[in-house]
Amino acid sequence: MAFAFDKGITNGISAELFGSNNLVTCQQFTTFLIRALGYDDSADDFTYAGALAFALEIGLYTDDILYDLNLGSFLRGDVVVAMVKALHTNIKGSSDVTLLDTLVEAGVITKDQAEEFVEAIARIDEMGM
Repeated sequence: MAFAFDKGITNGISAELFGSNNLVTCQQFTTFLIRALGYDDSADDFTYAGALAFALEIGLYTDDILYDLNLGSFLRGDVVVAMVKALHTNIKGSSDVTLLDTLVEAGVITKDQAEEFVEAIARIDEMGM
């Protein structure tokens, strides 16, 4: 959590508390992902209250995906769907560089690993999962 706080991905629930034992909502997790894409709510790129609408605006979610993610409890499977969408979303200021591309460029994962990931997601999509 210290890394996420240092990188501006999370702010916690107050100046002193992170809220590790609290449930997470679709809106809260989406806010994490938007920040990971380089957007900064403290710089007025988006607002926490408007995070879900902003996710639609930047192409993180489609209407259908957002509807499914925001049906009720935000489940572990929803987290996976949201993270996969984030990896395929363009980072702030780019029309063709995704978060996945950025991870490859930074050496976090190799190009081969990124391609294997994309192929695995395509197979899952074909199976209708």
